[in-house]
Amino acid sequence: MLTLQKNLSIEHSEQALPALTLRFSYPQWTYSLPPAAGVAPSRTPGSLQTLLQSQQSGARQYQISLPSADLLGQQASACAAYMQYVLCAQNPDVDQLALQIQVQFDDADSGATLGEQSLHALLMPRQSAAVVLCGQGQARGAQLAPQDFYLLSRTGYEALHAGFSSITGCAQSGVFIWLLREMLDYVPQGAYVPDVLPAKLLARCKAVLRAQGARQIEAALDLLQNRFDILFDFSLCFSPSRMLDIAGRLQVVNLDGAPALSREALRRYQISVEYLSPDAQQAGSFQAVELDWDAQSGSAGKSGIAFAFGPTCPVPSHVQTLLHVQVKAPDGALVWSQSFQKDDPALRSLLIVCFQPQASLSAADSTRKAESAPLCV
Repeated sequence: MLTLQKNLSIEHSEQALPALTLRFSYPQWTYSLPPAAGVAPSRTPGSLQTLLQSQQSGARQYQISLPSADLLGQQASACAAYMQYVLCAQNPDVDQLALQIQVQFDDADSGATLGEQSLHALLMPRQSAAVVLCGQGQARGAQLAPQDFYLLSRTGYEALHAGFSSITGCAQSGVFIWLLREMLDYVPQGAYVPDVLPAKLLARCKAVLRAQGARQIEAALDLLQNRFDILFDFSLCFSPSRMLDIAGRLQVVNLDGAPALSREALRRYQISVEYLSPDAQQAGSFQAVELDWDAQSGSAGKSGIAFAFGPTCPVPSHVQTLLHVQVKAPDGALVWSQSFQKDDPALRSLLIVCFQPQASLSAADSTRKAESAPLCV
């Protein structure tokens, strides 16, 4: 499975994510057969490839498949020869299997870049390919199918290897990689842990570990089977550090002493931030970010209601122009507007006060005034 997947979250927050476009960028790899005896096969990175994936607002998981031709090259026999060269070493160097994928988080509505993250993977063939990989005289003619390969999280690999080494005392990577590849054969399609392993396989694994002088063999095999899923954990964590901190309170003051507006009534006021697009492709156009009232948890009182532009309505920090904060009444009329530099500390504690007209003794007149746009300062 040449896939990246797992959780999508916000750093240090339980808030829902906005709608995002995820950009996955990675090099296209080319594998070369050795030109002469005694020369090792090789792989070289080529042009940068980019895949886009749309994520709906509030999505908590993602999955994307990477094209096999980009990762395995155009010559299957060259890829097989390279894998034989790397994996049949006594202590394989996993750096030779490493891939890096750069992920960029873009706001789906404005196109603004909100953050980046690097994913580190290992390209690993399952053990059933071992006949063609490590059989004598098989490498040059071998061809491995895309379904023979998996993308494993390097972070998960290193964590699992550290735990395995601590339990068994076996620090070298050779036996550990052999065990992983054996278990990969028993991971069902779309799953992340192996099914119940056959007794013959377990007996073979135990024999290999005993030959290596491993300690606590049962505990080591339990660790691998129970924590196998971390090898497929390519979780993405959206960091709000690339967003501006814009927050404050909206107050609607009744001059005639009538009760303050309810939370639902206050939510009918539209608060937005406008700025010139930082995207060169959209230069000169205004972008507007509207406050997501559904993501606000504060209650309404005499002092109004608190609001904050958070991850569900992000304002990017790399904006270079003035920010225009605006408030519109329920009827759509613009009732408050003020401009700020993006580093103005006032943006973190805005106080927007709107005055409602005094109630009239006439019920009909009162109704008309209640429906009219309030005055704001």
